[in-house]
Amino acid sequence: MSKPYIDTPSGKGAFQKLVLGGGIDTSKTSFAINTSSASYLRNVSARNFPALSSREGRKEEYGFTVTTKRGIGARENDTLLLVDGDVWKYDKNGTLTTIQTFNTTGKTNRCEFAQFDAGGTLYSIVTDGVNRYAWNGTSIINLSSITQTGSTLVTSFNGRVFWAKGRTLYASALNKIDDYTTLENLDTDSWSGTISQTIDDISAIYNYGGHIQLFTPNALFELYGTKPSTYEVIPIYAGVGCVSQWALTEAGGYLYFLDTTGIYRYNGARYTKISAPVDAYIAEINSTYWSECTLAADEKYLYAAIPYGSSVTANNLLLRYDFEKGLWFVDTGTFIDLTQFPKKALGLDADGKIWTMQQGTADTPKTGTATAVSWDWISKAFTDEQAKSKLTVDQIWVVINLPEGSSAKLTYSTAHTGLTDFTDLYTFTAAAEVQNVCVNVSSINDVDWFRLRLSGSGPVDIHYIDVHLRGQKS
Repeated sequence: MSKPYIDTPSGKGAFQKLVLGGGIDTSKTSFAINTSSASYLRNVSARNFPALSSREGRKEEYGFTVTTKRGIGARENDTLLLVDGDVWKYDKNGTLTTIQTFNTTGKTNRCEFAQFDAGGTLYSIVTDGVNRYAWNGTSIINLSSITQTGSTLVTSFNGRVFWAKGRTLYASALNKIDDYTTLENLDTDSWSGTISQTIDDISAIYNYGGHIQLFTPNALFELYGTKPSTYEVIPIYAGVGCVSQWALTEAGGYLYFLDTTGIYRYNGARYTKISAPVDAYIAEINSTYWSECTLAADEKYLYAAIPYGSSVTANNLLLRYDFEKGLWFVDTGTFIDLTQFPKKALGLDADGKIWTMQQGTADTPKTGTATAVSWDWISKAFTDEQAKSKLTVDQIWVVINLPEGSSAKLTYSTAHTGLTDFTDLYTFTAAAEVQNVCVNVSSINDVDWFRLRLSGSGPVDIHYIDVHLRGQKS
């Protein structure tokens, strides 16, 4: 690990080979984070770690726009489902086809999707809490009049559909999607059970690791057993829960979920908080809008779309976790819902467009011109090991790959926080080959600390930088 301070031996000083691809870290002040970490960043990645790179592009996969955006989901891991206003639809070779028009119209509730294998018949389920339907690819079953299904908390497991309302969990009869009343003292019966160990309502449910997970805002319970005669709700953890049905997803054998204190990873035995580097963003979510948050994953990243800011009411940032590197990044994007297929994640944005979250190097619409990714990175606050010593920068060497069509600029600030107090140092010129650029510096003189900022547009790899200091008096 790189030292967090600049060491300036007598008569000379150099800070060699700062690698910058270490993600963001908001868990400490800008003075204390590691040299490879950023105090602020947007739209960068560690895809060429340890280099700092612009993030991957996004691609608009579908040629239609969702007008009244109520949610997206998946069927059989390859078919896109969505609700546009009062109509449930699916994608058929790039064209939206209606599955069902809702009976109760004019609702704006967010929709949840689930799949249920009823002994060889695969049902897709949609619910907004009022309208509830199941589709087997051909015909529709209306679940809206069934009291037990009046919820957006739904999942399936071991031949049954499970719905949560309040503190009660309901299970369908075995391999039945619309039977919640058969009680004949048989293991094929329907079932219900209430969590007595909490006063909080269930906020999310999920099928993971051979159990049904039952989250409240402050706790996790699991349903043990395989049939009504053996079902038992067991408390697992208290103090950490899940904010909503849309704020959890499974990836790489783990269950990821969002609590008001951060994002956690659960392996079926214990959970681990993984979000410390981006907790400052999670802490700024207005508590009224926790239900707007949504999680999904592809084979490389976990994505969490959030409404960042105390007065913000809709998702405006994307927190991105690199599974392999264990690093966090922050991207721009107004994604109101996310869903996933086995190897890709899809995002529905505020304009009604649906994007593959990781494809190419630019944001590419279905028609029209691709938009280069604009990116931004700000370093820690560099100081001398001795607080009494001042810093004067002589040169900054930058090893950069900046292809034709891309742009990049180096600036600095002598403020340890903030985004506005930056002065230009150098504008790079794009080239076909990797460059080793010497930036002569005359303006960072006799300062207590400074931060560096690299920003630009289009693909870029910044392999490392050297900061050379003039000799300081002890």
